[in-house]
Amino acid sequence: MSAVAAMLVVGLLSAAAAGMATNVASDLEAPWPFGLDILRKHPFASIVAATLLGVLAAFGVWRFQSSVDRGGREDGRNDSRTGQPLGAEPRQSSDDLGRLPRIGAGCAADPRLRIHRALSSPGPSDVTVSAPGRRHRSGATTDATPVVFVERTVGPEVRRWMRRARTDGGFLILIGDSCVGKTRLLYETARQELAEFSLLAPDLGDGGSVKKAARNVDTSPNLIVWLDELQRFLPGPYLTEGSTPIAAADIRRLLDSSTPVVVLGTLWPEYASTFRARNLLPDVPVPPPRYPAALDILEYERVDEIRLHSFSDAERAVAATLGVEDPRLAAALADRDYNVTEALAGAREVTARYARATPAQAAVLHAAIDARRMGIQSPLSGDLLCEAARGYLQAIYTDNSWFPPVLDELTSSRRRIDRATSPLMPIPAPDRRTIVGYTVTDYLMQQLTKERRTVQLSGATWRALVEKTANEDDLRRLAENAERRLQYPEAIEAYRRLCDAGSKGYVPVVVHLLTLAGELDEAVRVARAHSAAHPDNRSASDQLIDLLIEGRRPDEALGLLRNRLDDGDPSVEDRLFRLLMAEGRSAEAIDLARTRVGAGVAGAAERLIDLLASNGQSVEAIERARVQADAGDARAVNTLINLLADNDRSAEAIERARDRAENSTDWHAHARLIELMAEHGQLDEAIQLLTDRYDPEVPFSSSSKLYKLLTEHDRLEGEVQALRGRVGDGDAGAARLLVDLLAWASRFDEALEVLGLRADGNGPSPERRLAEVLRGQWRPDKAIAVLRSRARPDDHPASDLLAELTIDPDVEIEEYEVNSGMAVEGWPRTSWAVGGLIDRGRIDDAIERLRAEVSENREAALWLAALLARTDRVEEAVTLLRDRADAGDWEAGGDLSALLLKHRRVDDLRAEVRAGTYGAAERWLEFIEKEEGDPARVARIRREGLAADRPRLKRLPE
Repeated sequence: MSAVAAMLVVGLLSAAAAGMATNVASDLEAPWPFGLDILRKHPFASIVAATLLGVLAAFGVWRFQSSVDRGGREDGRNDSRTGQPLGAEPRQSSDDLGRLPRIGAGCAADPRLRIHRALSSPGPSDVTVSAPGRRHRSGATTDATPVVFVERTVGPEVRRWMRRARTDGGFLILIGDSCVGKTRLLYETARQELAEFSLLAPDLGDGGSVKKAARNVDTSPNLIVWLDELQRFLPGPYLTEGSTPIAAADIRRLLDSSTPVVVLGTLWPEYASTFRARNLLPDVPVPPPRYPAALDILEYERVDEIRLHSFSDAERAVAATLGVEDPRLAAALADRDYNVTEALAGAREVTARYARATPAQAAVLHAAIDARRMGIQSPLSGDLLCEAARGYLQAIYTDNSWFPPVLDELTSSRRRIDRATSPLMPIPAPDRRTIVGYTVTDYLMQQLTKERRTVQLSGATWRALVEKTANEDDLRRLAENAERRLQYPEAIEAYRRLCDAGSKGYVPVVVHLLTLAGELDEAVRVARAHSAAHPDNRSASDQLIDLLIEGRRPDEALGLLRNRLDDGDPSVEDRLFRLLMAEGRSAEAIDLARTRVGAGVAGAAERLIDLLASNGQSVEAIERARVQADAGDARAVNTLINLLADNDRSAEAIERARDRAENSTDWHAHARLIELMAEHGQLDEAIQLLTDRYDPEVPFSSSSKLYKLLTEHDRLEGEVQALRGRVGDGDAGAARLLVDLLAWASRFDEALEVLGLRADGNGPSPERRLAEVLRGQWRPDKAIAVLRSRARPDDHPASDLLAELTIDPDVEIEEYEVNSGMAVEGWPRTSWAVGGLIDRGRIDDAIERLRAEVSENREAALWLAALLARTDRVEEAVTLLRDRADAGDWEAGGDLSALLLKHRRVDDLRAEVRAGTYGAAERWLEFIEKEEGDPARVARIRREGLAADRPRLKRLPE
């Protein structure tokens, strides 16, 4: 029975009952109370009144039953994004794709699309924003009618993409901050360009529907798969419990179907960066992706990304012309604090609710934000929020009775004042029967995450987060964040819990952190147990040996090393011999080496020679090296030369080096001979050898080597004068060598004079020839300077060389493409061009070229930051690196930390530690220990955590 029918039936029954009651009452003589005698005198009036009362009663029953039927909707709380009651979104089935609705027949208010509901009155007159604790008034409510759509600047690009996808399909992701209009832009464009496409809009986290669609796609009509809030579908940190991620194989199958399939998604920039983050591993030059399954989807060749920003001036101008049609749009334009889409989506309202929060409410919100900052992406339980918030409470609460009313207020959307959004949003279970946890509303999350970037968590909050986090992925991220913020006690506990849950790969991390925290005995205990449990794990054994050495337990370390060597593990040989020598047990090391030589172990003879030499037994070492060298061992020849030189037998050493140089094209052999001659009183012969062998085309006789030798021994001027004499005698080779030496010394006028003396009037001018010399020395900037300042205007060959040296890199690339038949595109083209600009001294042009690539290319961003720092634009470099570091770029974090330390910006460096920037903790502790001379403070921070740090007070002068 419908609600209306029920009300009518109840009303009629009430009227009949009222009629009978009136007849009975009319026979009574007693007066009626409250002046209702009129009902006795006029029975018809009593029937009308009773009917009205019956209808009102029925309506009350219906309202009560409706509230009961909501079940998991938690007292009428609404989804702050769609404005719908929790659990009210209709579910779609992907079993029969042919029955799905067409997107062209839809409406932007459809809750499945998850488009922000607009406020009916979002203007600034409704509310004033101030610090938490201040009270505000607001009359804003959500409006189901969509605001008139404003065309966006990137709209044409999105439209072109969809027109191509109409026949070819594809995957488009709009990247942008919260409340900038990503979802609405996708919907409005798809409604126009893909109107006949069926729409599959799965619930958040329902990757199973996408998988079913992929299985049935070949028999389906044209299809749109709506993946707004893509982070809730990708395999990674933002999946909630019970969710099913989408898979790369399903996406490929959808896009490869016989009918066009268009996948549309949205992401915050922070989320996109997180999915592209990489795991830092020791001794791994290219860190592996942290979320490879998500990256397989995002990096798929048919996935395109378009960036969307908040309303530009041009977009606001368009909105102004449309504001006449929609007063809500006009009110949003009038808001001086928020841009259009933010104002329409309730940014002012949710910010105001945060601003008027009581201290206890603010503590809960801050705890929720900090939990997300520290990597907890699962729904936040009430228990976690209650305990974590205690770290921020200002009053004393002996029990937890304070928490339920605070939570109720933060999640409430029952009152008219709260209709826009609630700061804290309940997350329903997949069956919509219960609430599994809470999260912070999108806009507030994004803004407060930025504001609290460098806020240091209290010790109580850290402990609560570690103790109350159950999800292993959350716990891993929490541990990593604690480690980067120097909260070693909490990081150790989190990693221990991961180990207890079966992730034994974190045991070495626990051992490492225990060592840093000064808990060496505990570290040894854990490492020994781990090594014993995994006898074939060399890394575990290596870590235990390192700890034993650090803990001054050399006998135990040597025993482990010997056992592994006896078991045929050659990787420990170097460590064993180094430890023996470090412990003063050289005789034992030599005896072991002799044994291995006798056993014919490869490399044992060279090791024995090195050990003998380092132990003062040079005679035997030389004889053994001589035997090896005479047998044709090239490495032994080098060893013998060095031993002879070190033991006052320089003549034999030089002869051996000369023989090796004459029979080898190895530059090192010639360099070693020159070095020995210079060191042992044969400097003139060394100079003469380099001079005689001078040939600019042969590396070992390069003029740069001679120039370095002459300047080191203060002989440059004498050699220049000697060469001038040979030039006067007509020695062309001496002239070229002299020009090279003068060019290295930047004595360009003298070099030009020499070249002028040699000019015959038919060849290149001296200026061009000097420029060619400088280019051959890989100094194109100097060559350009010479040509610009000294070449004559009518010197066409010099002008040609200048044009060649200063040619625009893009022209150079185009010439290469023509000559090679190979295209140079993308980052290779940019990096070539930037390198060319730098070589030509056009640093500012290189910087501008890199700026154009920064948003899409991390290499460009890092290169740009280096150039900015090099040109004293440090603040801009810091800002660029900080933004990259916040986006998960660990290399940018390391560069930022190094740059701050270089410029001694210690307070900024500590702020980066609190922000969890990669590399900041090590740099900051290095400064405290070395620059401030306070190793005790470093040890205390590592032992107790940064939250307990108190800098040492400086004594004031008496």
